[in-house]
Amino acid sequence: MPAGAILVTFDDGFRGVREHALPVMEHLGWPFTVFLVSDLIGQEDLWTRDANPDGVTYPLLDADEIRDMQRRGVSFHSHTRSHASLPTLDDSTLAEQLTGSRQALSHLLGHGVPYIAYPFGHVDARVEAATRAAGYRAAFSTQSGFNRREVNRFRIRRIDVYGTDTASMLLRKIRLGSNDGSLGHAVRYYLNQLKRRLPGARA
Repeated sequence: MPAGAILVTFDDGFRGVREHALPVMEHLGWPFTVFLVSDLIGQEDLWTRDANPDGVTYPLLDADEIRDMQRRGVSFHSHTRSHASLPTLDDSTLAEQLTGSRQALSHLLGHGVPYIAYPFGHVDARVEAATRAAGYRAAFSTQSGFNRREVNRFRIRRIDVYGTDTASMLLRKIRLGSNDGSLGHAVRYYLNQLKRRLPGARA
C-alpha cells in the first residue's frame, strides 16, 4: 500500500456492516474488508454469550449476503472457524481453526483466502507459527500503531474505531496511531515530543 494509506476492516461479519456501513462506504467509493467466522455464517455471534451478562447476540451475514457484497467490491477473509482464543487451543485444534476456515471460505468466495484476523487479537509465537504453516500470507492483530515496512506481517497493527468516537477523536487516533483519541492524550503526546527536542533532552 502507498505511504499514508488506510485500510478499513470489520471483524466478525455482522449483518449490521451490510445494513449500515456498506451504503456509506459505497457512497464514498471506499473499499473495505470483512473478516468472517466461517462456521457461524448466517447464525449469530455465539462467542459473546459468556462475556455478555444479558446473553444478547447479533446476526451475522449469510452466504447470499456475502456473495452480494463481494460482487459490490467488498473483500472477505478469515476470522477462524468459531472465534476461539487461539493461544488457548491445543496444536491440532489450532490448526483446524486456521486451515478449516481458510478452506471453507475459499469454497464460498471462489478464490484463495490469504489473510486472517486473530479473534480478540490474541496471538503468541505458537499461534503465529501455526498461521504461517496454514498458508496465510499475513495476519492482523489488534495492537495499535503504524505499519511501517519493517512491521511483522503476521502481526499487522490496527486502530480500534467505536461508534462513540467523534470525528476529532478518529482523526487524533489516525494521526497518532493510537487507540486513545482523547484530546488529553494528544496534548501529552505533543508535549513529550517537544520535550525530546529541547537542548539537553535525553534520547
